[in-house]
Amino acid sequence: MLVNANGKNAKEFDVSAFKSSLMEPSANEVGTSPMTQEERQVKRLLLDAINCTQSDDFYRYFDLFTPDAVWMMPAKRYDVSLPEAKQFYRFTEKFRFEQHVTIDEVEIFKGRGFARLTFDGYLVAKRDQTARPIRSVSRHLWLFALGLDGQWLLTRDIWNNPSAIEVHGRESYLG
Repeated sequence: MLVNANGKNAKEFDVSAFKSSLMEPSANEVGTSPMTQEERQVKRLLLDAINCTQSDDFYRYFDLFTPDAVWMMPAKRYDVSLPEAKQFYRFTEKFRFEQHVTIDEVEIFKGRGFARLTFDGYLVAKRDQTARPIRSVSRHLWLFALGLDGQWLLTRDIWNNPSAIEVHGRESYLG
C-alpha cells in the first residue's frame, strides 16, 4: 500500500509533496519504512501522467495507458477507447491545462491499483494571448496495472466535473 485514506481520515497529497516522497527517507526519519520498488514505480507513473496533462505535449499521456484502456467520461452513456480519447483530447493542441493537482488517495494491490485525483485550475490558450482562461475542475479515478513486462500502466480513467455553485460571492465546486 502506498497511501491509505479511509473515509473522514482521508489525507490529501499535493503533487509537490508526492514528488518529493520519491526519495528514500533519510536516516533521520525514525519509524519511516523505505519505499518499495513497486511504490516507486507507481508514483513515477502517476507523476508522469500528471506532467503530461500539463505539458505542451499532452499526447505523451496516452503512452502511459494500455492499448485496451477505457475512459468513462461525464455525461457519456458509453465507454471511450484509446483512439476515441485521443480524438476527444485534440483540444489540447490549442489549450494547456494549468491546474493544481491533488492526489487524494493511492492504493496498490497485487499487480493492480488506483489513484483518486482532483484537478483544479484553468485551460489556457497556447497561441491566443488575449483569450480568457476557461475554468476547469475535474475529479478522476485512475486504475492501473502491472503488465507482464513489469511496467505499470494506466488502464482506466473514470472522471467527472463537479457542478459550480455560488458560495458567499465566490465560485465553488461540489465534490
